[in-house]
Amino acid sequence: MLACLAMMCGCSDEESEQNDTPVEVSDWTQLVLACQNGGTVEAPTRVALAADIKLLTNTRRRINGTGYYLIEGNGHTLSSVSEDEYEEGCYWGTFHDDQPAHVTFSDVDFSLQGCPFLLESLEGGSMTMNNVNITITPTEEERNEAAQTGYIFSSSVWCGGEGSRLELNEGTSISREEVSGTVLGVQAGGTLVLDGGKIASDDFIRFTKNGTEDMPVILLKRSLDFPLTLYMVNMYFAGSSELVVVRGEGYTLTEADLAQVAWHEWSAVRLNGVETPCIGTMEFYLDQEENAIKMREKQAEA
Repeated sequence: MLACLAMMCGCSDEESEQNDTPVEVSDWTQLVLACQNGGTVEAPTRVALAADIKLLTNTRRRINGTGYYLIEGNGHTLSSVSEDEYEEGCYWGTFHDDQPAHVTFSDVDFSLQGCPFLLESLEGGSMTMNNVNITITPTEEERNEAAQTGYIFSSSVWCGGEGSRLELNEGTSISREEVSGTVLGVQAGGTLVLDGGKIASDDFIRFTKNGTEDMPVILLKRSLDFPLTLYMVNMYFAGSSELVVVRGEGYTLTEADLAQVAWHEWSAVRLNGVETPCIGTMEFYLDQEENAIKMREKQAEA
């Protein structure tokens, strides 16, 4: 029994055995036990799904410990259903003052309702998605919100804080069902990497910084073949300075990429101390020397 528990926790007598063979899990309890002790970047703790699993949302805990994890979905689905009183809910990754965790998901579907279950990459943590489909469905409360505003502004996926990184790789997609809205948030020094991952055309990214926080950034590793709509919430912008929004990484940005980047209609910046709508006031432009798409105050037409 003790040997079995050690294996479930990802901690066997020999580290090579721990990481060469994934631990198979088929329910919530097994999943949590398997994710308590992360491996190294060279030898991550491997967990393989043997069935679809419902994620509990009212436990107020982080599923995984620190270190590196590889979650192999084998085509299975991880699903959550919103509870009436989930308080802070449950989360996967790094959150608040926890030590960093680095989680990679491969070949798995997420079916998330509302956001009592969060995928978090904060303060030095990372989350990588390979062939992952994330679908977010609204709660009744969110449907009522959308009936008034037209959008849902909460999200189940977040990346923020110095050193945090969220990578959406080939075969990965994130979308909302029924009502368009925010599908992920990038803020305060977070880095979103797009290397084949896609966001539904009607949905958008919450993209924010406040005061002296580091600017979040989006890295493109290939051409942008879908609309990248950014919802900036009262973003701090100092006078006539320019802020980098998108950078090319191993890829040269083009005017076609620039044409895909836009603001959500409610986006605003704090310009000279005053909240100012982005549309009509700010603009994106391509800086070819820096291989970056930047935002600045709209230039007067010649």
